Amino acid sequence: MVRAFYPADWSPVCGDQMALYNELLSEFRRFHATVIGISVDGAWCHAAFALDRKLHFPLLADFEPKGGLRACTAFTSCSMGSAVVILCLVTFAPGGR
Repeated sequence: MVRAFYPADWSPVCGDQMALYNELLSEFRRFHATVIGISVDGAWCHAAFALDRKLHFPLLADFEPKGGLRACTAFTSCSMGSAVVILCLVTFAPGGR
């Protein structure tokens, strides 16, 4: 899994970074890797950003506490067109690593 942390949606550098990952998705998939973008923006901001930039990978909203991504017991998502935003995510590594 490629977890791409970035400061904010709609900033020029971040938009270019996410667009580049989007263009390279087939290369990531060739190595059986998935991409998730993570920033402190909220779910609706992510949904609009993903829709506008035509992103084909989910964006994680590390909204509150700001930058305090931590494990939670469940996840929720919202969608706007083809954009899907994960609000909270639990990841488990093989073997607990």
